[in-house]
Amino acid sequence: VGEQSSIIVDAHFQRIFNGDSVENVMVIFEDRTKIINIEKELEAARGKSQSELEQISVILRAGPESFLEFVEGAEKNISESLLSLPSINESESLNSIMRNLHTLKGSAGYMDLKILAEKVHEAESMIVSMKENGFTENDSKIIEEQLGFLAGELEGIKGITDRFSRFSGKETLQLSGIEQFFETLERMVEQLAGDMEKDISFSTRSNVNDFPYLNEMKDPVIHLIRNSIDHGIEDKFERLGFGKEGTAKIELEIGILRDGSYRIVVSDDGRGINFQSVKKRAVERGILENGEVSNLELAELLFSSSFSTREEVGMISGRGVGLDVVSDAVKQLKGTISIATTENRGTKFIIKLPGINGE
Repeated sequence: VGEQSSIIVDAHFQRIFNGDSVENVMVIFEDRTKIINIEKELEAARGKSQSELEQISVILRAGPESFLEFVEGAEKNISESLLSLPSINESESLNSIMRNLHTLKGSAGYMDLKILAEKVHEAESMIVSMKENGFTENDSKIIEEQLGFLAGELEGIKGITDRFSRFSGKETLQLSGIEQFFETLERMVEQLAGDMEKDISFSTRSNVNDFPYLNEMKDPVIHLIRNSIDHGIEDKFERLGFGKEGTAKIELEIGILRDGSYRIVVSDDGRGINFQSVKKRAVERGILENGEVSNLELAELLFSSSFSTREEVGMISGRGVGLDVVSDAVKQLKGTISIATTENRGTKFIIKLPGINGE
């Protein structure tokens, strides 16, 4: 008596003829367990090698320091999700988990870690599916296992970074923080635009070399740009139908104002915000009554937790997760955020943050 294990067997049937009639049937059994298990091990090894090559490529571009900053933020996302898991039936805890996972997915996409981003997306989709059927105790265990798996992936990433740093002697060319941020965003936009088959021109500008809020505002800016690509920018044919150029524009500006405060502007020339669609969705979900409501109130609703006009979680969208992350980050820094939008003309998000001396 020992541990039970699965055996995979192929059965081949061969008829035995006597003249024109079948006299008997011979069955040949072939044990394929070892072969199948070896194939699975090879596939897992291939996936691991592909993931490690992807990580090394990112380290070469961004440098170990930037890579470890990503890992630190990702570990925080997972630990906060685990803390919220015991009370996942409460909307606040569920929203926290979804915000953290969506932030992690966006950060992984920004770093061009496609394999990790896909795994986080799988976790997001799994949780949304469970929510629709009502969470069970077993679901919580499954989610915990999935979060543990993601934590293990991050440990592996840290191991790659350590080995690379020892090998390279930590001698990597580093751009300034904001230059590195802009360069990585450009790659992210190019990748996402290609995935969504959209033509997008992305431009950046800044009048500062040192942006003191860079670490705190990286994820919010990533959210805004991904939101523009997913929600704001039309496909080429839709743009041509509105008399626009086929290539869309997304612009990012980070700078310091005369009064010492800082400003971030993310703008696009996409479809703009359809406030009627926002209102319809809010009424359907019971957030608003079907009465008079101003566009300003509807704009504020976009920053509320778990509101979205999207029905499903996608690799870019998070069904209501994203803009609330931006709003929360800005509030924590005692800043303000506003929206300027014109239907079929575009949308502009304007963030103002206090000077480093609280000016």
